[in-house]
Amino acid sequence: MWRRIKFGSSVDVANAQNFVALSAPSSDVLGTLGVFKNANLLLIDPNGIIFRPDPQL
Repeated sequence: MWRRIKFGSSVDVANAQNFVALSAPSSDVLGTLGVFKNANLLLIDPNGIIFRPDPQL
Protein backbone atom coordinates (compact mmCIF):
# COMPACT_ATOMS: atom_id res chain seq x y z
CA MET A 1 0.00 0.00 0.00
CA TRP A 2 1.50 3.33 -1.08
CA ARG A 3 0.91 6.51 0.83
CA ARG A 4 0.26 10.15 0.07
CA ILE A 5 2.72 12.86 1.01
CA LYS A 6 1.84 16.56 1.01
CA PHE A 7 4.48 19.22 1.62
CA GLY A 8 3.72 22.60 3.14
CA SER A 9 3.47 24.57 6.35
CA SER A 10 1.03 26.65 8.36
CA VAL A 11 2.12 29.87 6.59
CA ASP A 12 1.72 30.70 2.92
CA VAL A 13 4.60 29.11 1.00
CA ALA A 14 5.41 29.78 -2.65
CA ASN A 15 7.81 26.85 -3.13
CA ALA A 16 8.20 23.50 -1.35
CA GLN A 17 11.78 22.44 -2.12
CA ASN A 18 12.78 18.86 -1.34
CA PHE A 19 16.37 17.70 -1.76
CA VAL A 20 17.28 14.01 -1.47
CA ALA A 21 20.83 13.22 -0.39
CA LEU A 22 21.05 9.44 -0.18
CA SER A 23 23.42 6.92 -1.68
CA ALA A 24 20.53 5.12 -3.41
CA PRO A 25 20.67 5.04 -7.21
CA SER A 26 17.54 7.21 -7.57
CA SER A 27 14.28 8.28 -5.96
CA ASP A 28 11.25 6.21 -6.96
CA VAL A 29 7.86 7.90 -6.83
CA LEU A 30 5.31 5.14 -6.26
CA GLY A 31 2.35 6.97 -4.71
CA THR A 32 1.00 10.52 -4.48
CA LEU A 33 3.06 13.67 -3.92
CA GLY A 34 1.50 17.08 -3.49
CA VAL A 35 1.52 20.43 -1.74
CA PHE A 36 -0.97 22.33 0.37
CA LYS A 37 -2.61 25.38 -1.20
CA ASN A 38 -0.95 26.68 -4.41
CA ALA A 39 2.76 26.14 -3.74
CA ASN A 40 5.19 24.84 -6.36
CA LEU A 41 6.69 21.42 -5.63
CA LEU A 42 10.38 21.11 -6.48
CA LEU A 43 11.97 17.65 -6.22
CA ILE A 44 15.76 17.53 -6.43
CA ASP A 45 17.79 14.31 -6.45
CA PRO A 46 21.27 14.35 -8.03
CA ASN A 47 20.87 10.61 -8.74
CA GLY A 48 17.59 11.06 -10.62
CA ILE A 49 13.86 10.70 -9.99
CA ILE A 50 11.87 7.81 -11.46
CA PHE A 51 8.09 7.99 -11.71
CA ARG A 52 6.84 4.41 -11.57
CA PRO A 53 3.47 3.37 -13.08
CA ASP A 54 0.44 5.23 -11.72
CA PRO A 55 2.06 7.93 -9.54
CA GLN A 56 0.13 11.14 -8.94
CA LEU A 57 1.37 14.69 -8.48
